[in-house]
Order: sequence, then C-alpha cells, then structure tokens
Amino acid sequence: MKIFMFDIDGTLTPHRLPMTEDMTSFFLSFCKENMVYLVTGSDWEKVKEQVPSEILAAVRGTFTCSGNVYHGPDSEMIYEKSFYPNPHLDAFLRDILAASPYPVKTGRHIENRPGMVNFSIVGRNCSQKQRADYAAWDATHQERGIIRDKIMSNFTSLDVALGGQISVDVYAKGADKSQAYNLVKESNPQASILFFGDRLQYGGNDYPIYSAMVKSSHCFESRISKIPDFAYPVTNYKQTKKTLEGFFQGN
Repeated sequence: MKIFMFDIDGTLTPHRLPMTEDMTSFFLSFCKENMVYLVTGSDWEKVKEQVPSEILAAVRGTFTCSGNVYHGPDSEMIYEKSFYPNPHLDAFLRDILAASPYPVKTGRHIENRPGMVNFSIVGRNCSQKQRADYAAWDATHQERGIIRDKIMSNFTSLDVALGGQISVDVYAKGADKSQAYNLVKESNPQASILFFGDRLQYGGNDYPIYSAMVKSSHCFESRISKIPDFAYPVTNYKQTKKTLEGFFQGN
C-alpha cells in the first residue's frame, strides 16, 4: 500500500495563489484513487484560500501549521497543539526586522499560529510582485538563513525552518512537519509513504519529513517489513503533476 503526502504552497499551488484549474482537475482524480494527506506550514484559513473544498474533502487529512493542527476530510479539527514561545522572542524578532537592510516592509511581520510563529522581513501584507522581489533578493543575500541561525543560537529550545518564499517558521524542537509523517507512519506501518515538497533541503520546512524517514528506515519495525519511504523534491506544482503522471505511466 502507498500513502502520498504533499506540501501545498509551491508544491501543489503557485506560491500564495489558488490551485490552478488544470491541477485541481488532475489532483482531485488522483485523491479519489489514492490515500492522500496534505502537510503545510500555513494555517487552515490560508489552506482554504489555496486548496479547493472538494480536494480538502477528498484527502484523508490536512496537517497545518507544520503538523501542529490536524483536520479530517470533513474539515473537523482532530487536534491543535499550543506553543508558548520565550517571552523575549517577540522583541528579538523586532530587532532583527529593524536591522534588516531590505528596504520594503509591508506589515504583518510576526504571525502567531498554533504551535509556531511565522516571521517575515518583507511582511505578509506584500503583493505578489513584492513577494517575488524579496525571494529573488533573499536567494542572493541568504537573509532568511542568517535569521534562522541567529534565532537558534539565542533560543536553544527552538527550531527554525525556511517556509515558502518570504518567511521562517519558528517552533519548539520537534514540533515540525515530522509530526505528520510520524503519525501517519505509526498508523500505517506496512505502507510506503511518498512525500512531495519544494523545501526538502536542509533548513527547509519539508526537511524534517525527510529526516524522519531516514530515522524510520533504521528502526526495528522498518527492517522487518522492508517497506521504504521516499521524499521527492520538486520546484513547483507543474513538476509535481509531471512527476505523478510519470510515476503512474511507469507502474
């Protein structure tokens, strides 16, 4: 048995935009034929802006806020985990924001979500063009990576991952997307899990799932069942669709 898990933003949809019509048609059919879970750093409201309701109803479940919230196929919340960050974190992030050389700051820089804090220099009020401009600038200057290192150096109980194009996700160590993988794996130990994400590199918010897969491959149960799990890095939703099409043409 195969179980498919997907990141959303940048993997199934364009960044911070709704799923395209062609992808919706293809993926809805895919979800009806396969066991599918969604795993995202975004909150539930943002998921509903990007993913059509018929797809949310067709998947087995949706993990939001990096696995800290879980909704079933009927949109019922199964669980929500709390996060009580260090009281000095907010001031620390505001100091980083003030010191950033990036000239455009649009507002909504610190967003508290269940189980995590999302932090963005350009701000979540940015337009699509401002989002793309910052992403291009960050690709050269690596500001988000520097921010990640600063936070982790000063708050050793926290972990930080790059999320999407413009932000970093801050959460307690272990409160990341691996939670979703571990829950699905524990419930389906004889299944092979295939995960697709655009942030599978070290420091990305999909990386914890890959890391959890590596750990699972060394556990006693996995050696007995010999059922491998796989992580597929993608760069956009078009590549995801093409990969899935190719996968089923070859099977």
